[in-house]
Parts: sequence; C-alpha cells; structure tokens
Amino acid sequence: MKQLSLLIIMETDKLTKHIASVLGDNFNLTFEDIEKEDSEENKEIIYGLICLHEDLHFYKKKSDHLLDNFKTTLFNSAAISITNSLGLIKDVNTLFLNLSGYEESELIGKKLKIIDAPNDQPDNYQHLKAFITSGNTWRGEVASLNKNGEIFWLDTHVFPIKNTEGKIYEYWSVSTEITQRKQIELELVKKNLEMQQFSYIISHDLKAPVRQINQLTELIKEEYSKEFSDGCSAMFDRLMSRATRLDLLIKGILEYSQADYKTSDDTIIDLSELVEDLIILSGVPEHIQVKVTDTLPSVMGNEVKMEQIFENLISNSIKYMNKPNGEITINVDKTLNDFYRFEIIDNGAGIKEKYINSIFDVFVTAHEEKRDDSTGIGLAIIKKIVNSYNGEIGCTSVVNEGSTFWFTWPKIK
Repeated sequence: MKQLSLLIIMETDKLTKHIASVLGDNFNLTFEDIEKEDSEENKEIIYGLICLHEDLHFYKKKSDHLLDNFKTTLFNSAAISITNSLGLIKDVNTLFLNLSGYEESELIGKKLKIIDAPNDQPDNYQHLKAFITSGNTWRGEVASLNKNGEIFWLDTHVFPIKNTEGKIYEYWSVSTEITQRKQIELELVKKNLEMQQFSYIISHDLKAPVRQINQLTELIKEEYSKEFSDGCSAMFDRLMSRATRLDLLIKGILEYSQADYKTSDDTIIDLSELVEDLIILSGVPEHIQVKVTDTLPSVMGNEVKMEQIFENLISNSIKYMNKPNGEITINVDKTLNDFYRFEIIDNGAGIKEKYINSIFDVFVTAHEEKRDDSTGIGLAIIKKIVNSYNGEIGCTSVVNEGSTFWFTWPKIK
C-alpha cells in the first residue's frame, strides 16, 4: 500500500475544480492533513498534504478501464486493423471486415498487404513502411482491394505503439472509407484532362485559319487600298483589328488550358535577372518608370510560366497607366516562413471595387474601355499558374490612385 501525495498552496475552490478536471468525475477526492489560513484578502487558503488515494492498484484499474472504453469507442467508429511489429495482423474490427469482405480467420496472421491495390497507390504510400518503423505517425489515402477484387479507398492513420522501453510492438491502422469521394475526384481529374485536351485541339486548329484571314486581309488592303473608299478602308482596318484580337483570344485559351500543367523542367530561376530582362523587352514608355526596390530571390519553377506572371502584371500596369508620370514598383516580402510575397504596384487608373473579386476569372476585364489587345484571360492564366505551385494571388486597388497585384511563391527548401 502506497500513498500518493501533493504539496500545494491554492484556494480551496480552485483546487477542487482543478483536480476534478484532471481526474474526471469517476474519482472521489479526499482531503487529509489539511491546515487552513486566511489570506490578506480574507480568502481561505489551504496548504499541506492532500491524499488522493492510498492504493495505486486503484489507478491501474481505472486506467485499464478508460483504455478499454477508448478502444471500444474507436472500434465502433472507424475501420481498425492491428498488426504486430512484423506487420502480421493481430486484430481487426467489424467495420474493417465489412469493407474487406474477408472473415476474421482469413486475415489473422496475414500481412496487411493482402488488401493492397498496388497499381493505384499514391506516391507517399511507398514511404509508409520507412516512416512508421522510425516511430512516426503516417497519414494518407490508401487504395485497397476487397475479397472480390473491387477497389475501395481509405483515409488512414497508422500509429506505431511503443512499450515502456520505447520499442514498437504494434501498429494501429485507423481508417475511414472515402471511396465515393475518391471516385468523384478521379472523375473530375479525367474531365479536366479531357477539357484541357479539347481546348488545346480547338485552339491549335483555329490558329492557322485565323492567321490566314489576317494575312489575306492585309494583302487585299495593300493591293487594292487605292480603290477603297474611306468607309471601305475603315472597315478593313476594323476587320484586321478583330482578326488580331481573335488570334490573341485563341492563344489565350491555349495558354489557359495548359497553365496548371506541371512539367519536369522546373529549374532554379534568378528573378532579378528575369525581371530585369522583361522590363527591357516590355517597351516601357518614357513617361513610366519601373523600379525594383530589393534584390529579387531565386525560386524553383518553370521559367516560361514565371515570365508569363511578371510580363502580364507589368504590361497590365503599363496598359492602363493614365498618369503623365507613371510609376510601377516591384516589391518582395521575404519574411514569410515558406513563401515569398511579390507585389507589383502602380499609380495608374485603378480598378473599381465591383470588379476586384472577379478579375481573375476567365473573360473578365476590369475596365469598361474595350481594347483589342485585352482578352480577359491573362489574369486567369497567371492565377492558375500560381495556384499550381500552391501560391495565392490577389489585388487591392483605388480608382484613379492605382493598384497592387500580389502573389506568393514557395521558397526553395
């Protein structure tokens, strides 16, 4: 028989509430050898020894009881499998049996990979074994096969269970079925790929005839312009303008369909060099000054797509500059943990508040002025690019004072 005691100095009511919150309602508190004293604020203070219980077996019994309750609750709410340190199944619950279609006797002593669907597993599944044998908890989606060979999907946590010496002796897999959700995701991926392919084919096939129309129009105007009336000449100018706009629109659709398509040609990009070259090539008018306030970092990404982002944002600021002394400033915030935040700030026309939430949507322009060199796709393209690298993009603006476009991009780890 041993006695568990605490030395405390605390107000009586606070002490009782605190211990009750720790031990729960199943424990009866008994106070012994207590001395009391009034504080300066006339509050009752207790100090001394508090005896919670004399028999430590009582606590072991309560602990076992709580563990059994926890296990019962868990087994009734998720699909559970328990394996030993060698990966052999020791126990499974009813939900697991229902999903797998196996009897308990068919699983006990077998390896859990009996239900694996090896050709459908996500990439991180390949590192599961190394991860959990190192004592880490793993979480991921798992493709499984039931007894009839049908695939079902599980959102799974795998917990290594250690003994008092810190050695792993069991692995608990706690799973919830996500088959229906996964089927919807896979169907959406398939549909998205089909739409990308469709957009690419349509855009590619339309480019040639549109350019031919443009070329023929130019040739006709050059050859017969002397015979045109003023009205006819104006109509040909308008026709050429519309053909140019259509060519840009087709190009934009093609770029948008491929904007979030990841390739293996990501490289380290020196943004200081890239942006400097873009400024030179952008044909900045004399009345506009473009400046970079800090040395831009190097990032990992696709260089062509990164050029699209900066070129689009800089050219938009130039395009809608309405000040005789225009200013475009490029900033970078390097203080965020995992991302850089880039800002392109101008003192141009600004954007009305009603457009702010929609300017990154396809075919939306932020200005009432219709321009042949604006398709309403550019910002949607760069949003898809930024999102594909887990970044975010946004805009703040005040009409006739200017706009700030910002986006985040992951740091190189």
